[in-house]
Amino acid sequence: MAIILCVDLVSYLITSNNKEMAECQSDELQARMSAYASGEMDVAALVDDSHHKARLLEECDQLKSRLSQANERVQEVEAKWITDKAALDRRLLDLVRERDRMQKEHEAQEGTWKKTMSEKDKQAREKQARLEQRIQELEAIQKTMQAGLQVQQQGKSPPTPPPPAPGPHRENGA
Repeated sequence: MAIILCVDLVSYLITSNNKEMAECQSDELQARMSAYASGEMDVAALVDDSHHKARLLEECDQLKSRLSQANERVQEVEAKWITDKAALDRRLLDLVRERDRMQKEHEAQEGTWKKTMSEKDKQAREKQARLEQRIQELEAIQKTMQAGLQVQQQGKSPPTPPPPAPGPHRENGA
């Protein structure tokens, strides 16, 4: 009974709005509406519509299947991306730790080198100072010795006469 009421309602709406629909609908649709309103059924058109609907449903199923496969592929790619990103993040963290460790080692080694160089530099300066002090001591001793020598030379007896001048000499037994 509900179907009959529905058919009557559709029939009423079609006939009441026929003029308005005639202006904005295609000829094929108008022919179908008038056939429906008059109770005529075009079986060939219904079969054609049924086949067309079946093709569209099949195409829809194929598209749904392709969409499902594409979604699965996207999920696979996304899962791989997440896994790869996690691996890269771990690798980056390892590299940062390695860099920090190497930097600390370098700084420690550099500190040791600087300390060693500083100690060697200090030792070299101390040795230089000792050598300069020793040179000054030796120069002072040299001056003292020269002064003592001069005093000694001045306090000595008159100088010895120079050797005789060359001339005729007698030789033993001549």
